[in-house]
Amino acid sequence: MLSLKASLTSMTEHTEIKTNRPTPKEPRISTPMATPMYKSDEDWTHHPLAQSMSARDPASTSRVGNLVRKPNLYDGQTSWEAYYAQFCIIAEMNGWDDMEKASFLATSLKGTALQVLANLSNDRRQDYRALVTALASRFGTSHRTGISKVKFKNRVRQRDEGLPALAEDIERLARLAYADAPPTIIDTSS
Repeated sequence: MLSLKASLTSMTEHTEIKTNRPTPKEPRISTPMATPMYKSDEDWTHHPLAQSMSARDPASTSRVGNLVRKPNLYDGQTSWEAYYAQFCIIAEMNGWDDMEKASFLATSLKGTALQVLANLSNDRRQDYRALVTALASRFGTSHRTGISKVKFKNRVRQRDEGLPALAEDIERLARLAYADAPPTIIDTSS
């Protein structure tokens, strides 16, 4: 029995297994709806998005592999409009097309925002405009206007809250409550 174990060990030590994918430098955890993080350009080139991009433009794989700026994660707790404005700037800096924007936006979601992605069909998950529309309808200010008006009217200074922090929060609530109003009216009312 010992000789069989020794011969198996010897065989596995000298046998090379060839695969099309690079050997990961660290273990990856695979979860539903999650895209693995790629540590190098070599890992990224095996991603289906990178392969489809390189078919269109051979220089694009290295461009996406070397991001100018990576989008932050969005969990639905902060302002959708502020996040989306920043995402658009990052997308322009990186030169992404709509397919790339959809992929990066989808993989930048977590928490309740990720649930919005899960509720979409596979086709709509890869459609940038459909994904933005779904996120805006769930997290945009249009659905929070009534709640924001109540919070704006009832906002009082908290214990140990400074006046600058109070003023900033009142202005934020005014912009949410009266999103359709001209900025000059919001500035004078808050």
